[in-house]
Amino acid sequence: MASESAHARLTDRTGLTFKELSSLANALPEGLTLEEPSGLKNGEVWLIESAQIGYIWHVVDAFSGQKHTEGPICDIVKMVKVFPNFGIKDRKVFASAVMQLIEISPPKILLPCHGALIKSPDLADKLRNLILELG
Repeated sequence: MASESAHARLTDRTGLTFKELSSLANALPEGLTLEEPSGLKNGEVWLIESAQIGYIWHVVDAFSGQKHTEGPICDIVKMVKVFPNFGIKDRKVFASAVMQLIEISPPKILLPCHGALIKSPDLADKLRNLILELG
């Protein structure tokens, strides 16, 4: 399976055929949704989980956790340094999409592929500030 924006690139590079994400999205249990933020060029897909503690975002390359203490959890979120150039096709469109996701499902926890797990009561505000820095 692959996001719509990644289909052609992955097929060209691998010769394989990929199913649409909608087949996976329809099979997810209640409380889980797939999001492919608009404005990306890398085909990144996020899993957003509605949990008892609030929303948990599982992201790929967009954000990372900055460790400053011992242990697996931190409260500092950063945008991966190369992501604005590598992952984003249209900054304004991406910023608008992420701001909308923050409004609909403000995260309490972020599980990035890079860095530590981020848990913060003001995580949504921290993400908003990072998005605003995109310009």
